[in-house]
Amino acid sequence: MPADIHDIPPEILAAAFEIGIHTWGIQFISPLSRVCKDWRFIVDNTPRLWGIISVSPKSSPNVLEKQITKAKASPLSIRISPSAQGIRHSRVRKLIFALSANWVTADVGTAFLRDSGARWNVLRYNLETLTLRRGNPTYDDPASFFEDSTHHSHPHRQLSLHTFSAESLPKAWTTGFLGPWIKQFYLRQSGIGHTITDTWDFLARIPNTTTIELYQVQHVEHPDRVPPLPRTIVLPKLESLRVKGMKLSPTVLSAIAAPSLQTLSIHEVSERWWWWNGPPSMSGFFAQWSQPSHTPTHLHTLELIDTLRAGDTPYLIRWLRRLPNLVRLLITDDKVDKAASVTSNGELNLYNALAYPWGEENGGSSVWLCPSLMILYLDTAPELTDLIPIARSRGGIAPPTADIPPPARLRRLESHLCPVHNQDELDELKSLIDEANCICTHCGLTIEGDAFFSLLADLLF
Repeated sequence: MPADIHDIPPEILAAAFEIGIHTWGIQFISPLSRVCKDWRFIVDNTPRLWGIISVSPKSSPNVLEKQITKAKASPLSIRISPSAQGIRHSRVRKLIFALSANWVTADVGTAFLRDSGARWNVLRYNLETLTLRRGNPTYDDPASFFEDSTHHSHPHRQLSLHTFSAESLPKAWTTGFLGPWIKQFYLRQSGIGHTITDTWDFLARIPNTTTIELYQVQHVEHPDRVPPLPRTIVLPKLESLRVKGMKLSPTVLSAIAAPSLQTLSIHEVSERWWWWNGPPSMSGFFAQWSQPSHTPTHLHTLELIDTLRAGDTPYLIRWLRRLPNLVRLLITDDKVDKAASVTSNGELNLYNALAYPWGEENGGSSVWLCPSLMILYLDTAPELTDLIPIARSRGGIAPPTADIPPPARLRRLESHLCPVHNQDELDELKSLIDEANCICTHCGLTIEGDAFFSLLADLLF
């Protein structure tokens, strides 16, 4: 018999209500309290539900003040829109600031911190997650906010901040929050330039981080004036690194060593930003990360989206040879296809490198490129004749080569597999592996719902 809804423990219901308020706002509470007296009791007697406070220009000050009163001394999760800085919400902001010692999660602007008189010494022991956005003036001085932060009254008390998102912040506002306590760091810089040295400085300050995302970091250096690589920035616990739209990303990443990295996603900056010699080559980065001191041998997911330049493919292949645990490979770039059309040599042709084992450079036994590969996504305009050898070799069809352990079975292949190709070849390809899907717009729109969302989940997560 299915369980009655009234058998759900109150603490589970409260957690579900909390998720709803984070998603839809405090107005989510009203219909909940009208369901039954038990739910009303939970709503009225769980202060942390009322401690999820969001201030926007449309928020009613009276409603917010009542909410703050009901929150009492519970942990607070606050979000103050940068456009809610007017006189209308001045009292609400003062009430929130008065409870700053209770902030656990905050999404605010630098103007609010500066104008409210908040101090890092008050926030640092309870605040766990902070999203900080640039305020006006753009380059305001945070000295008063961080004043005496190194001379506090609890020298042995640990900081609670573990997740920090810097949204278009000046360097001084960013570095003040960074330290070995940060586990997740998100740098999103739009409309404000940093030097590469600044970014290296940020990364060097967070040696214990597990997750880094760098988004639209527009470095101000011209390629002719790019600084030399610093001493290697070792991030021993880093597991996920995502870079999107960052100019000069190969130079930035070449300075990092992340031996525990499991997921790497690089989405290159749009070419409209490159008004001089074009975007930089990734070859230096691939070569650097092929060195034993930099190779992330635990990497299981690699996504390269519009990152490759002419001449990069050989360096990419040599790096892939050092990734024995790679399970998911996603490449979206027509430069791969152009390199493949130049020669069939395995050094330049990624398709051949995936389809056939090749000898070690020092005369050792032959090995497979990415022997653990199970999911392959190639938006590189390949021909079926390029893909069928890969499917044969990795689908358990071709006889194993002597003295070489076979690669893992390829479970899924996503590429351009339109029915306009030779149907016999297409049928053969689909018979070789567990699942083969076409990624062109026409075929993508005709994929049935469950299959489409399953594919989307695999690609994103």
